[in-house]
Amino acid sequence: MNWPDDFIDRVICGDALEVMRQMPNDCVDLGFADPPYNNGTPYAGYDDKRLDYKEWCQEWFREMRRIAGRIIITPGHGNFWMWGEIEKPWGIGCWYKPGNPASSVLGWVCWEPWLYYTKDYRALGGPDTIRATVSKQLDVGNHPCPKPLELAQGLIEKTTKLEALILDPFCGSGTTLVAAKQLGRHYIGVDISPEYCEIARKRIEAVLL
Repeated sequence: MNWPDDFIDRVICGDALEVMRQMPNDCVDLGFADPPYNNGTPYAGYDDKRLDYKEWCQEWFREMRRIAGRIIITPGHGNFWMWGEIEKPWGIGCWYKPGNPASSVLGWVCWEPWLYYTKDYRALGGPDTIRATVSKQLDVGNHPCPKPLELAQGLIEKTTKLEALILDPFCGSGTTLVAAKQLGRHYIGVDISPEYCEIARKRIEAVLL
């Protein structure tokens, strides 16, 4: 991989699309995106209701496709079909979240899909279901919807090897980056919120290797 040295193991405060446009082709091993769902979630520094949502997703996905060998997207239920229209994924996996207290457009649910894209298809092996319980996390500040650390760990272990470089363009409170560091991978995190970037940096600094 042609890694961008100025970006490695950093949390970058900025617009994900603009940051990715600065990165060379095929420079990261895995792009892991848990994008805003356009459902009005109260994020700091971002209005989660935009009229051009699909077009915006197409734009940043095109950049991620250019720079990443593999991509995982957690689309939620409401945007699942939209992502099939943007590009049909190579595969669809299941995030099983037993005892989930939250609701979705389908009602009360205990699972969500994750989408897998790759430039060079290779079977991942093992089950396509990752179990990660949703619970309150004490180190994520006021981020409204952080994904469980166990989910990020499972997906990273399934799709990358040691020393791989992982990009999270909507890193929020930094869960993907924490998981990457714990598992011996390199990372690039991007978020538009200075508040979330600072939370992510503190969480990464607290990781004991």
